[in-house]
Amino acid sequence: MVGYQVRLESASSKDTQLLFLTPGVLLRKLQSSPMLSEYTHIIIDEVHERDKYTEFLMIRLRDLLPLRPDLRLVLMSATLQTEVLMNYFAPSANNNIANNDFYEAHPPVMLSIEGRTFPVQEFFVRSKCVVVVLLLLEFVLGIYSDLYVLLTLDLICFVCFLVFVFNLNF
Repeated sequence: MVGYQVRLESASSKDTQLLFLTPGVLLRKLQSSPMLSEYTHIIIDEVHERDKYTEFLMIRLRDLLPLRPDLRLVLMSATLQTEVLMNYFAPSANNNIANNDFYEAHPPVMLSIEGRTFPVQEFFVRSKCVVVVLLLLEFVLGIYSDLYVLLTLDLICFVCFLVFVFNLNF
């Protein structure tokens, strides 16, 4: 079962195996459960998008890992300067990491996966948001008149700082 928790909205149950949540929500969970004992793995995607919640979360997780050697932390980013992050979790004479023994025995590992690009078509529409959504849907349905293409289409439209995701797989 997959669930999510964002601010005050939550969709999960006791059967949830994978929980998507924001760094701020995970920080709040750290307040009530400092060891995060209900989690076995924490995956932070887009870790290069540094904000105050992610920064503080990284500090807390670095301190927590020696206390929870069973906890696995995966940090992901397509554009991150890996040396900076590796040094943050690796003991050295330049940083004063508590529990240096743990990090010497469990140094961070970097896995690099070659990326690939996909063809992207960009269309710019200058109009009001409500009208844009309707025009965009009409536009997409007009472009993809081939039924097979339409049935397998995944489309992400960024409109007025909102993200509309159309998954037309039937």
